[in-house]
Amino acid sequence: MAKEKKDASRLLPSIEIMIVAVFFISFILVTIPRCEREQSERQANAESEEIPTTEILDSITKPEAPKTPALKLNSPATVTKRTVLYVTIGGMNLREKPTLTSSVMQKMPLYEQVYFMDEITEFTQKLDLFEGYTTDEPWIKVQTKEGRVGWLYGAGVHFYRKKFEYETEQVEEEE
Repeated sequence: MAKEKKDASRLLPSIEIMIVAVFFISFILVTIPRCEREQSERQANAESEEIPTTEILDSITKPEAPKTPALKLNSPATVTKRTVLYVTIGGMNLREKPTLTSSVMQKMPLYEQVYFMDEITEFTQKLDLFEGYTTDEPWIKVQTKEGRVGWLYGAGVHFYRKKFEYETEQVEEEE
C-alpha cells in the first residue's frame, strides 16, 4: 500500500504539468488565427479609407477662388494619405470658404468621415453653437468621401468619432 501511494505521488506533478501544457497549447491554437484575422481586417479597413491619389491631385490642380489667409501645414503635392476627422455636430454646414456668409455645399451628418486637407485659417471665429455656449475656433479645410473640398468650423470636427458635448454647469458658472 505504501508503494502505491509513492507511485501516485510521483505521477501527480507530471499530470499537473501535462494539464497546464494542454491548456497553454490550446490557448495558442485559438489566439493566433484570431490575431491574424483581426490584423487582416484592420489592413482591409485602412486600405478602403484611403482617398484615391487622382482625386487629391485634381483638387490640388483646380484653380480656386481668391485665397483666404490660411496656414499650410504640409505640401499637398507630396501627401497621399490624409488624416481622418469625424463630424461631431450633426447638420453642420460644409462651406466653400471659411466664413458664415459663404455658400453651403453640403450638410454633414453626425459622425461623417472627412479628410483633413492640411489647412486651417490663421484667424478664429466666435460662434454661439448652442444656447449659452460660445466657442472660438478656426476653420478647417476638409475633403469628403465624395471628393468635395470645403471648410468646416473647427469645433465641429474631431480625431475621434464622438458627439460634440459641452458642460452646462460651466456655462451657468460663467454667467
